[in-house]
Amino acid sequence: MDLANIYSGSHRRTAELVRDLPTRELFRTVPGCPQWRLQDLIAHLSGLAYDVQTGNVEGAGTDPWAARQVAERIDRTLPELLAEWDESEPSVQAIADAAPRAVIDCVVHEHDVRGALGIPGPSDGEAVGYVLGAVLEILGPRLDAAGVGSLALRVDGGPERVHGTASPGAALEIDSHELFRSLFGRRSADQVRAYTWIGDPEPYLGMWSFFGPLPETDVLEGPQYADAR
Repeated sequence: MDLANIYSGSHRRTAELVRDLPTRELFRTVPGCPQWRLQDLIAHLSGLAYDVQTGNVEGAGTDPWAARQVAERIDRTLPELLAEWDESEPSVQAIADAAPRAVIDCVVHEHDVRGALGIPGPSDGEAVGYVLGAVLEILGPRLDAAGVGSLALRVDGGPERVHGTASPGAALEIDSHELFRSLFGRRSADQVRAYTWIGDPEPYLGMWSFFGPLPETDVLEGPQYADAR
């Protein structure tokens, strides 16, 4: 995968989604990360790229690191944030292969923006496929480390793939976009329980999200979020 191009494409699509929004829309809550408004999320993405450009990567990927990026840009306008992001993008592209987390973060947040704007589904199959493939590669070791049974996944009606080396614990048939969102904590524990499981989902819920515990409140994105508003 050309991670620099995946990052660049996600950056471009995200910027296009928000560039011409009325100011009031920039203050809507992002359901995938409800601690932020849309403009806060753009501040984080711009700040992440700037921190890469300036080498300010101590604590990279942590909540305080991201919170600082937003706080430092709280008084900036959307055009200023987008201009800063454009200026810093080449620095992220240059290290994309060595820092895939920055690429993953951008693609995940692109879909946070889509979810907040009522736009359904994935934006780009290659980008989402890369991110989903990257996390599925480490799903098995996470299950093994947690001491739970292996999980047989059938995604988009494709072949069944087993994750983990323990005895079979459960099986799940799921849509790739739903899997992508849930593995990054964009679905609640109850929403994950409601998937098409064979076997008990409970042992898997504690380590399902790669961003920490699953939310307690259902995450309504895309058309569901638009309807709820």
